Amino acid sequence: MDNETWKDIKFLDKGYQTLINKYFKNKKGKFIIKNFILKVDFEDWGIENFFIFKKNIKFQKKYYEILHEKFDNIYSVGISIQIANWTVFKEILSFLNNFKNININIYFVLIEELCLTENINFIKNNYENSCIIKTKNRGMDIGLFFINLHYIKFKRYKHDYLYKIHTKSDSYLRNCILSNLMGSHERIIKNLKILSSSDIGMIAGSWVLNFSAHQPCFMANDYYLKFLVKYLYHTENENDLMEFVVATFFAAKMEVFNIFNLNIIEYLYEKLNTSKTIDFCWYSFIYNFPVDEKIKMIDNFKDDPKNRFLNILDHDIRTNRNPNALRDRMIEHAIERIFGYIVRKKNLRIVHI
Repeated sequence: MDNETWKDIKFLDKGYQTLINKYFKNKKGKFIIKNFILKVDFEDWGIENFFIFKKNIKFQKKYYEILHEKFDNIYSVGISIQIANWTVFKEILSFLNNFKNININIYFVLIEELCLTENINFIKNNYENSCIIKTKNRGMDIGLFFINLHYIKFKRYKHDYLYKIHTKSDSYLRNCILSNLMGSHERIIKNLKILSSSDIGMIAGSWVLNFSAHQPCFMANDYYLKFLVKYLYHTENENDLMEFVVATFFAAKMEVFNIFNLNIIEYLYEKLNTSKTIDFCWYSFIYNFPVDEKIKMIDNFKDDPKNRFLNILDHDIRTNRNPNALRDRMIEHAIERIFGYIVRKKNLRIVHI
C-alpha cells in the first residue's frame, strides 16, 4: 500500500462515511480516491471499491458557479484573486495590469454578496479573457482560494505557476507586498525567473516566519496544524519545516498544490468557517474551555448568544470588523501556515523578495 496516498478512514467526509457504513459499519482501515473510485482497505476484510463519479460535480454545484470563462489557451502562469471587498479590488488592479504583456490565465473569485451585475460586467469588460467564479463567503480568503484550486483541478488545467492574491484591508501592507510580487513588468519577469529555479517552491512579497524564531505564530495554531499534518502526511509535525508567508500573498510552483486533490480540497473546505459555524479551537481559547468539550461550548453559546461569538467571522460581522480581533486558533490560519510546510516538505525553499 502506498503510504503517501492512502489515508485513515476517519478522514472521510460524511457523505462517503454514510456510503460505506451501509455495507461495512464502524470498520477501521484506510482509503484512497482515484479516477472516481473510492477504494477502502478494511483492516479485517480487505479492499472494496465504491463508484463515486458524481461527487465532485455535486460539490461544484453546491459551493460555486462559473459566471464567465473565456480562455484562448491555458498558459504557464495562473493568477487567483480572492475578492471579498470591491473597493480594495479596484485598488489592486494597477498591479494586475503589469501582466499585460505576459500570457496569463486570471481567475476572479468573488463572494456572493459582490456578484452584482455591474461588478461582473466591469470584470468582463476589462478582463474578457478570464474566469469569474461566484462562491459563498466561507473560510475568508482561504475558502475562495480552495474553490479556485478545486476548479483548476476539476478542469485539469495545467499551470506551472500560481499567484495567490486577495483583498486584504491593510492598504499599506497590501501595497508593499504587491509591489514586491508584481510592481512592474520587469519585477514579474525577474520573480518568475527566480521561481523557475529547481530548489524554489514559493516566493513571498512579505516576511517569511519560521518556527525557530517565531514559535508563538505556530503554537497558537498548533491544534489544527497537528490535524492537518496528520491528515496530509500521516505523521507528526516536524517543527523545523514550519514556515509562514505573512498575509498569504505569494507566487508558487503549481506542483506545491499537488497534494490537494479534489477529495482533499472538498474535505478541508467543508471544515472552514462561515459566520454561523463554531470553531471549537478558537471558542475554547476565547471562553476558556477544554478544546474537546464541544457540547459544553455549544450550550455556552446558546446560553448567551448576544455576548458570545462563534468564530472570528461572526465577531467581525457583529462588531463591524474589528481589526484587532484575535484570528489565531481558527482553522483558516492553520491552513495559511500549512502552505509553507508543504513547500518545505517537498525539499523546496520559500524566498522573500
